[in-house]
Amino acid sequence: MDLADLGNRLETDLRGPIALSSAVFLVGILTGYVLPAVLDSPGDAADGAQLEFELTFFSIVTNNMFVYVMMILGGVFFGAITAVLLFNTGLLIGVALFGTVDQHGIVAFIILIAPHGILELPAYLVGAGLGFEIARRLVQYLREKRDKPFTRPELESYAALAVSGGVLIVLSAFIEAEITLELFNMYL
Repeated sequence: MDLADLGNRLETDLRGPIALSSAVFLVGILTGYVLPAVLDSPGDAADGAQLEFELTFFSIVTNNMFVYVMMILGGVFFGAITAVLLFNTGLLIGVALFGTVDQHGIVAFIILIAPHGILELPAYLVGAGLGFEIARRLVQYLREKRDKPFTRPELESYAALAVSGGVLIVLSAFIEAEITLELFNMYL
């Protein structure tokens, strides 16, 4: 399995599922951003966005890896768990966007998200795309449109993509724990 094969698989098999993942994620962000304003509780939303535990590499990587793996495995449940986790992740970012922009401005939000988000977001979208693709393949198999849900080469490339995304999750957790928060504190 080389990088060209992975790129082809990403381009052909996962284009639709990643587009669906992006749409669900964006709806979550928009909902999270609008919800505090609709509920007319900006102070509460900003307070709710604050974390009351110490962010360490271990706590971040554990949480993010759990979400990532469940997004992929959620495909076994016909994508429902994948969609809920992706929407919830977007919702949390939307609420954080609302609270951070309200208190510190858009630059602060960008500082809080961009350094690690540039790796974490693509990993989540690919993971969710894999989850939705698993769901699609299982439905095709159950409807007898496929002899088996996956071929060996498909499984190999999906596993390689999942591992690659996992590496991105670990790297983004390190950046979030060690760099992002320092940059934000320097900005304040």
